[in-house]
Amino acid sequence: MLKYIITSLLVAATLFSYAQDVEDEVGFIYIKAEYLLETQRYSEAIKQFDEVIRIQSDYKDALLKRAEAKYAMASFRGVREDVMNYIKTKGVSGAALTMLGLTDYRQGNYEAALNSLNTALACGSSDAELYFARGESQLALDMFADACGNWNHAAAMGHNKARLQANKYCGDVVANKPNSGPRPMPGQGSAGGTTSSTPTQSTPIPTKPGNTGGTGSVPKPTGGPIPTKPGSTTDSGMGGQDEVIVPEKPTQPFDNSVNEIEVDEDLTLIIKNGLGGRELIQQPNILILSDEGGTVAIDIVVNERGRVDSAELNTTASTLRTASIISLATRKAKEFWFEKSEWDEMEGTILFVISGR
Repeated sequence: MLKYIITSLLVAATLFSYAQDVEDEVGFIYIKAEYLLETQRYSEAIKQFDEVIRIQSDYKDALLKRAEAKYAMASFRGVREDVMNYIKTKGVSGAALTMLGLTDYRQGNYEAALNSLNTALACGSSDAELYFARGESQLALDMFADACGNWNHAAAMGHNKARLQANKYCGDVVANKPNSGPRPMPGQGSAGGTTSSTPTQSTPIPTKPGNTGGTGSVPKPTGGPIPTKPGSTTDSGMGGQDEVIVPEKPTQPFDNSVNEIEVDEDLTLIIKNGLGGRELIQQPNILILSDEGGTVAIDIVVNERGRVDSAELNTTASTLRTASIISLATRKAKEFWFEKSEWDEMEGTILFVISGR
């Protein structure tokens, strides 16, 4: 009996020692992965988190951390898979909802993004990026007053892009407090819920090339017949209504300017092919470390507000084929902000010229 007890104790001690060794090993790899994530070495961080999850799939928040690294590389499908696996093992959390909301926002799923972001904020998450993303999602869904409120809140927390959005579109300089409410967009009432059918303006509404007057419409001539197209008549046969001729919109001139920006000794940006002359309001922080030199060309479409609506790899003009760098360049290209323009859309190219090491 004593021999059996001693044997059992030895086995238990061995198992405990093995478990302790595994815990120490996983902990060491996890710390290394966290460091790589914090220093923006995302590909390496993902490999280390892979190892942690292989050994112990539910270790701390390794799944969420790996999702964060994938999000930084715009690998949104992988983000969603990791977050859903985390929820299955750990349950719903504010951090998990945050990742889902930001991923849906980046993919243009604005209604789904709002649902997740609203719940994440209700759970106590308070990152300024959440308020900014919620504001951008609300803007896309024409919830203008709500968008202004979220931009103001994010700006008061130090979010520069939110401050730019609030200053440009809400008609109010953001004060250093979250309750500096937005002014109403013309025709949509105030933030407090009251409406006004005749908004006032101190300056005329800017018009696009080819339009006249302050409202963007063609004024009706007085004292004479309305001009008609050659061969047409002024009587349409329906009560003598006159035909109004709308002038054709002029063709957008092509801009051959080139805007070259030296970010650091490893990276130079070249904006060209139609956007070189458009003023750049803000460029994102970019850190690209690559052993191989080359160029990643990203074609972008910028809307009239200066926001990049789409960004796609130009394979013809690119010489670097590293997937992680292409993903990073594509994601960063969407974060550029240009000055407002009279044109609905302008196309151009951003070249990421990488020196290599």
